[in-house]
Amino acid sequence: MFSLKDRIVQILIQDKLITQDNLEHALKVQKEKGGQLSGILAELKFVDENKLLAAMSKVFSKPSIDITRFQIAPEVLKIIPPNICRQYQVIPVSKFGSALTLAMADPMNILALDDVKSLTGYQINPIIADSRKITQAINQCYGEVSSKSVIEELIQGISAENIELIEDKEEEAISSAELGRLAQEAPIVTFVNKIFEQAVNFKSSDIMLEPQENKLRIRFRIDGMLKEQPECPKEISALIVSRVKV
Repeated sequence: MFSLKDRIVQILIQDKLITQDNLEHALKVQKEKGGQLSGILAELKFVDENKLLAAMSKVFSKPSIDITRFQIAPEVLKIIPPNICRQYQVIPVSKFGSALTLAMADPMNILALDDVKSLTGYQINPIIADSRKITQAINQCYGEVSSKSVIEELIQGISAENIELIEDKEEEAISSAELGRLAQEAPIVTFVNKIFEQAVNFKSSDIMLEPQENKLRIRFRIDGMLKEQPECPKEISALIVSRVKV
């Protein structure tokens, strides 16, 4: 039995929209960097975006749109928070009565559909849009967000009391048990959880935490490239590393 991805690929090859070599190259890129196969095929310019959307529309039996040409009312945008839109690559398009039309890169993402329905209370009518254009529309409608700015806020939010606690103990060795206990405190737990959340929101394939002499270096691998994030002061770097090891 063919999966939905197999059916899309089958249509693209049958209609001679891509070659077998195109497919194998795109699958290799997907294995290395992650991401949706349809988006990779379009990004590599192996297939015309409109023809790709038409193939997806045929498989999913859902209409498709160019979301960047659609004017979305402000009251509709307010229905779904931007972090949810970024997490699931969706954006609300319109509402009518108790129904909300939702542009999605993957209209069969049941988790996204259930979460948005639970969050908004609307019945969801999914339609298909290009994943890159959904991201573009989200940035245009809600404002572009940098993972760096979010992490900077998190660092500033860790209380001076926690940092001072580590500074006071620098003169004597901190036992692994004490380090583990401090790493369980709420500010550190929240900070680490938010780092992982931001990595997911920005579709990072890897998180690099590198303890250095005077800081903790944080990098996200996004689209195959390592992107620097704000550095953490050395006073809390040991706690963060300890928390990740828990």
